[in-house]
Amino acid sequence: MASCKKSNDSAKSASIVGKWYETKVILHQSENNGPVVSDTTYLTDKSTYVQFNSNGSGSSTEDGSTTNFNYTVSGNSLTITPNSDNEINTITALTANSFVLHTTSYYTTNGVVYSDIIDDYFTK
Repeated sequence: MASCKKSNDSAKSASIVGKWYETKVILHQSENNGPVVSDTTYLTDKSTYVQFNSNGSGSSTEDGSTTNFNYTVSGNSLTITPNSDNEINTITALTANSFVLHTTSYYTTNGVVYSDIIDDYFTK
């Protein structure tokens, strides 16, 4: 007697390549390596999106302004260049229809060092 078993191919077929619409942003901000001073969740209207092409190029569009970039993926690490805010990007979840990007960035304004920890939620 033969049996059939469904395989879970969604994890195998999941790829960052494609057009992804931002649906939610969670931001935690601290100053000078201190405790979190701002903890905010934004729901977005899918007007912000990112396009990852199969050749390692891409673009992001926010408020009608488009920025081009190049990217590489190694494991769950996503490197985007140019990288303006010393960002560390980690893909924390990826399926065929959604992904979550965890980003830590550091920047200085008026002598204050800010640390932003951002979780961006995207769907196709």
